[in-house]
Amino acid sequence: AEATQCKMDSSRNDVNNQILANEMIEKCIEALQNNILEDCLLLLKDLCDKLDKQFSFNQTTRKLHEDLVAAICNKLATNNDTNENPLNLKCLMLKALRIFSRDKALAMKLSDESVIGMLLEQIGYHIHVESAINASEGGRNEQDNEETPNSHQSNYVDTSNDQMQVTIEAQKCLCNLIYQNASARAAVQATNGLQGICNHLHLHDKLPYDVKLYDLRLLFLLSALPPQQRTALLEKHDGLRLIIHQVLRYIQEDERMQNDDIDHEPQQELCNQSRRSAHLPSEECMSLVSESLRVLFNITLELQNQTCNEEDIRQLTILIETIRKYIINITTDRAVVVTFQKDIVNLFVNIPSKPLSELLILPLNNQEGNNDHNITEIANYCNRNMIIILGLVRFLENRLPDVEMLSQLSSDSLKPILSLLCSLCRTNRYIRKYLKLKILPPRKDFSKRPEEGKSLKSRLIALLTSPWDIKNLVEDFLFVLCKENADRFIKHTGYGNAAGMLLSRGLLAGNRPLETANYSSDDTDSDTEEYKDQHDKIDPVTGAIKADNQNIFEGMTEEEIEKEAEQLFMLFKKLNDHGIIKPVDRSGQPINLPDPSIFKKTENEESDNSDS
Repeated sequence: AEATQCKMDSSRNDVNNQILANEMIEKCIEALQNNILEDCLLLLKDLCDKLDKQFSFNQTTRKLHEDLVAAICNKLATNNDTNENPLNLKCLMLKALRIFSRDKALAMKLSDESVIGMLLEQIGYHIHVESAINASEGGRNEQDNEETPNSHQSNYVDTSNDQMQVTIEAQKCLCNLIYQNASARAAVQATNGLQGICNHLHLHDKLPYDVKLYDLRLLFLLSALPPQQRTALLEKHDGLRLIIHQVLRYIQEDERMQNDDIDHEPQQELCNQSRRSAHLPSEECMSLVSESLRVLFNITLELQNQTCNEEDIRQLTILIETIRKYIINITTDRAVVVTFQKDIVNLFVNIPSKPLSELLILPLNNQEGNNDHNITEIANYCNRNMIIILGLVRFLENRLPDVEMLSQLSSDSLKPILSLLCSLCRTNRYIRKYLKLKILPPRKDFSKRPEEGKSLKSRLIALLTSPWDIKNLVEDFLFVLCKENADRFIKHTGYGNAAGMLLSRGLLAGNRPLETANYSSDDTDSDTEEYKDQHDKIDPVTGAIKADNQNIFEGMTEEEIEKEAEQLFMLFKKLNDHGIIKPVDRSGQPINLPDPSIFKKTENEESDNSDS
């Protein structure tokens, strides 16, 4: 009875709260229509506080919410040029629109060109007709001449705190709308919103962090969801060069600020050296660079559909030379750092592997490399500095869980780094040989199975028999490390772990495929002394020394052994009939199991022989 009463009281309170909220919305609409600013401020503030954590709205009050949205949009659009609305009222109205834009149905009401155009103006993305004409005529040369006769006037930005809050609320609302529906994306395209955002990037040295962050998030959404916007960003607005330029600006500005903060007293010199060697940007800088790299990821997807020209390669080279050091020197587990490195790896996947592999290997006598990258004996391979490749290996190792702890989320997060390493191995023999040495060194301990243990090699091999689709990438990576040689692959993994991959490629017999990559022949996988000594004791299926177990057939007669064999055959036959297993021969071709009557024929033949 008590529980029932509590439920009734809770339901009654919900109804009362809904009635009060509806009354508040009606009063707010009236205040907006009658231009009673003080009432608007109080009512909108209370309404935003009540709805701040709400992401969908009741259909029964949908009409009331739509009327409020329309009243706010009319108020913002009508008085935008005359500046009759104080900034704090604008901020509250935009905050209310942001909250309502979370609901898909209400977002549709906010997605026409007039509302999108109003939001673009509130942010400062609005482009005058002259600017749009100049932008279309200027093309790729626009960025080379950022200073124009009217640039100081057109680039003036009100950076007061109240104005920036208005800008941020409008940006958040626009992010929601672009994400929610295609109509908003089409409206942004129709109102030259992409050009406005690109122009806004040139003002980032004057803008606060949050405004810069949401500029980049809007660019990411526009370049990710409608493919035509991605093409326009790359070709019409020179997006590749623009975003790379922004990345360099963020990093250079952050380094300058960190150098200004360094204490130059003698006793602080050791601490200063540590900070310089760490190359750890501020969290704000890493967040901005991460957002920029995500935009570049979308842009470089478009580059994959066409041939990269020399200018594209030059711009990407500048970027890689700047960000590659962050793969190796940052070893913290902070979320912003992990995301930062992940975005770097994701971008590397889209870059053509041949120029990328050349940029990730540093010469030992390179002065910049010696200063920025700690060259240790472990990273020196064939007179090449492999410190960045070693950083990629550690990136994989730190994010690879034990197979029991693997989830779909962690499985998906491993795909880019595995794809990148596999591509680099196929392109550059020095990288493949170095990774082979680090991940699949010659085996010396055969007391344990290859998948047993916590090493990177063991955890990768354990994934070969996991149910996750990541195992396909792991198979490909390890197989490439073995120069796509089935016998070598089996020696490192054991036949049991390798069987699935060998079956899918028709290599169960151990032969190599007819069409293989052109690997160098100067490196061999020669057998270790331990392997030669233990070869006869190694079980080829498990890849480990056979245990001295008792013979399971000991004490059984021939008839009993044959009966066990027959029962085992019948079990296999049953699994085959139900489609659970499919027998194949050594070449991987499916075969049919013989009829069980062969056992009876054998018995009859033996009986006839005994009678004679």
